[in-house]
Amino acid sequence: MATTVLDEDLVRIWGNVRDPQTGKPKSRVLRLCFWGDELDLVEPAEATDENQKEVRVRVHSYRFRKKEIGVIRKRKERGGKFAPLRLRTGHLLEVTFIDVQQGDATVIRTPDRKLIVVDGGEQKFIARLLASMFPDTTPRTPLEIDSLVITHGDADHFTGLHEVAKAADHTDHRELHARILSYYHNGLVKAAPKDPVSGKSVSEKAAFGKFKQVGKETYAIELWDDPCAAPSKNRPFTDWCAALDRMRVPGKTVVRRLQYGDDDAFAAFRPAVDVQVLGPVVETVDGRPALPFLASSASHTINGHSVVLRLGYGNVHFLLGGDLNTHAEERLRHHIDADPNRTLRSEILKVPHHGSHEFEQAFLDQIHPVVSVVSSGDENAAKEYVHPRANLMAALGRASRGPMPLVYCTELAAFFAYRDFIEPEQHREVDGVLKPLPPTQRRRGFHAFERLVWGAVRVRTDGERVLTAVESASATVKEAYAFRVDTGGNVTGDDFQLL
Repeated sequence: MATTVLDEDLVRIWGNVRDPQTGKPKSRVLRLCFWGDELDLVEPAEATDENQKEVRVRVHSYRFRKKEIGVIRKRKERGGKFAPLRLRTGHLLEVTFIDVQQGDATVIRTPDRKLIVVDGGEQKFIARLLASMFPDTTPRTPLEIDSLVITHGDADHFTGLHEVAKAADHTDHRELHARILSYYHNGLVKAAPKDPVSGKSVSEKAAFGKFKQVGKETYAIELWDDPCAAPSKNRPFTDWCAALDRMRVPGKTVVRRLQYGDDDAFAAFRPAVDVQVLGPVVETVDGRPALPFLASSASHTINGHSVVLRLGYGNVHFLLGGDLNTHAEERLRHHIDADPNRTLRSEILKVPHHGSHEFEQAFLDQIHPVVSVVSSGDENAAKEYVHPRANLMAALGRASRGPMPLVYCTELAAFFAYRDFIEPEQHREVDGVLKPLPPTQRRRGFHAFERLVWGAVRVRTDGERVLTAVESASATVKEAYAFRVDTGGNVTGDDFQLL
């Protein structure tokens, strides 16, 4: 048994399963692997043996908590020989943008195998994907999240992490044991909607606790290093604090508020990956840190003061924009213009605020991305915000660079099957004769969507070459793109291969 790293772009791992209708073995793709994935080879020599047409690997099944034996079919060359399976010794930077319906969740694995999770959506998707990515966790060997970053305190960015804490109680393939080594946030804690003493509704200005009026500006002046210490918290924050307590490592987990320039919080990831903190931009009021209200709105304020991260690995940079809005983008852009050591320019952009109409074209122009990823999804009419907006998608096109700019949307990367979950029964055989059942005895089937493919946009890079790819339900039709970035940020296209 040998674990190694894949140096092919996209590789299908095939296996035989019984067809439920015919009972006969049927070949299907057990898993699609991407550049940089680890492979568990049954016999390493098969990878280079020109007479072996297949390489046997052990893979975790999507449906069961066990490993199956699958095969990779090698390329056939002239003369009947088979090309070697390309492998590498070092890991890549792996960034996965996950479809969590309405919300954000990004999973980052560094070349030295540290793990950063930025936001967690609102439902179970982040827990299920992490359980799939890391299937062998136990209470004694938990998944260690080196840094968990909650860009801001909206439920669609953090309540899904409650499910990560609860997944330790599962007994099926979704079981997950996780520990958090550091937890970062923007310092704003949403208060309970009503004052516990007076019973009156909390005003917009008091949505984050104490505030200060300075001229025409209103500032939130109660910024918390540990949000769980805030005396008044709404229900999502209260639940999250319980989940955080469950995943803390006593005496070890760091909980900290971030602001512009706090790059030292990510010093442990250097030199492999450089992480800059570009937001929120904090001001000082009466000698204490403060954040101005934006558009006189609590929702605009907590969105606009999102934690903004810029990751750099070699020539390739990622900008994770939280839920920045027009006011915040303009404010951040002017702040960075005055800082000779900072820039917004990045090759991959996690588009702010799910593709909202509240964006600034000049902000997107300064980023000048090659790849833009919109994290959005539809759940119900109560959460319909018409994301992403058509004008935002067009603006991304205008701001993009390279020979073939790319715009992804996480909800379009998922694949759903529409099928009967219970076979309808309208007739029954009686004494060898098929007779219709009375209406009261008929069993009706129901139709539903089943998610067959994760809505995940995967970006892999060695610091120069970049591969972006999504899964599909087809064994033959896959979408991926590759390009290279030089030291000056110039982009050239590259080919990708499906094996």
